[in-house]
Amino acid sequence: MGRFAGKCLTAVALLGILVPGMGSSARAADDDYFRLIRRAVTDEDRTELTRLARLDSWRFRQVTNRLADLAMAQMPEMDGDRSLGGYNRFVISGVLASIYMEVTGDKTLARQLRRMRDWTHEDLLERRRINSLLATAHEEGEPPLRALERAIPVCRRLEDDRCVGMLHGSLGALLEAAHRPVMASLNFEKAAEGFRRAGELPRLRDALLSRGQLLLAHGDNAEAATDLGAAAAVSRRVGDMPASVGSLLLLAEALVGDDRRQPALDALAEARDLAITADLPILAARAIMLRTGIRDQAGPTAGTAPDYEAAARLAEKGGNLLLVSRAYLEAARANARVGDPAQGAEDIEKALAAARLAGVDNGLPVMLLLAGDLHGRVEDWERAVRRFDEAARRFGEFEDDEGVARALEQKGTTLLEVEKFDAARQALAEALPLARQSGSMAIEGRVEGGLAALALIRGDMEEARRRYDRSADLLERAGDSFQALRMRDLRRSLETPPPGNER
Repeated sequence: MGRFAGKCLTAVALLGILVPGMGSSARAADDDYFRLIRRAVTDEDRTELTRLARLDSWRFRQVTNRLADLAMAQMPEMDGDRSLGGYNRFVISGVLASIYMEVTGDKTLARQLRRMRDWTHEDLLERRRINSLLATAHEEGEPPLRALERAIPVCRRLEDDRCVGMLHGSLGALLEAAHRPVMASLNFEKAAEGFRRAGELPRLRDALLSRGQLLLAHGDNAEAATDLGAAAAVSRRVGDMPASVGSLLLLAEALVGDDRRQPALDALAEARDLAITADLPILAARAIMLRTGIRDQAGPTAGTAPDYEAAARLAEKGGNLLLVSRAYLEAARANARVGDPAQGAEDIEKALAAARLAGVDNGLPVMLLLAGDLHGRVEDWERAVRRFDEAARRFGEFEDDEGVARALEQKGTTLLEVEKFDAARQALAEALPLARQSGSMAIEGRVEGGLAALALIRGDMEEARRRYDRSADLLERAGDSFQALRMRDLRRSLETPPPGNER
């Protein structure tokens, strides 16, 4: 559902721009904003609205654009959006425009208001005709695609590039939701052309983003990179740093898909620097993580773990606990790869703490396994066993037999290492049927190897030989040739006569 459902909702909202009432369900979600806008209009109290706008300028822009568009679409005899108490549309739009300019520095809305005052009677009649076309189509159940296609020529005769852009954007969104990506892409391109001619830079950026993301989703990485790069440039031009950084992150994804690794790294470095300068810590953290991930793909280096840790601190500053957890998890993995388990153990504990605070359950068992492994590497055996126990319990809550078997196998191996043989035997014995039931030959092979070692310790050579043979066979079939060879070497060592008995 993700992107396609979102695009479909966008299309419905855009229809509501031209037909009062058609987008009422979408606008109903903005009641809190409307209440604050009403207060700003009637009491001239803009404090709370401005605060919200600063906290989430993207959200505020969507509401602002929708209300301003609604005001433009309505006829002179209609006094604005009824949900705002029927206040004059010029007053409402003026308040929104001034707050929006204060927060973003974007003067587009002010220009839009001036154009509204210049409309002629003929312009209004043409807009009434567009409204009538769409409203009649809606009432008669005509498909929105056909209604939009009929309305676009009216906009062209009016030479209203903004209207053309809006309708092509709506059409593109509906076509994308209908899984017609080629036609959707063409309409997003026409929407961008209309907005470019009209000088509607924020909408131009949105059209470029829509097309770029569509192309990216369908694997056309080269063309997607062109549109996403243009979207980033337009965003910088209008001073919208969050959108600029977001476009650069998508651009990097397209460039990686097009095998242009260095340009992707450059785009992410630019995104990181812009986000830090604009005090956007969460976006900065994402840029750093993506950039570091690309570097990691070239092979483990000592420099990536500190970058992940820096990303975690930025995410913490931004209050995104999920991103904090993910960043520290990647830092722990990076430290494990370069042979620094002590720092890795510290990082994974921070990742676990953030995940618990965020209420995350899904990824916790895997993180607990890594925590147990890292604590074991620094010989913190007690904590390692605790983490494996918790991992087994968490996997059990998800009815994941393979996960439980893996946790118990690692717990048993750890206990074997510290010579707690009875506890090790119990853990491995519990793991064995679960590994068989889940069909994981790799885990079953490791469990058999552990049980073979325990049989050898208590002097049962026959059982040890049998289990080493089975372990080697399972590991070989699972594709772990190195461990299979190790099990066979241990098995052969049991056939070697003790020193002094050679003949």
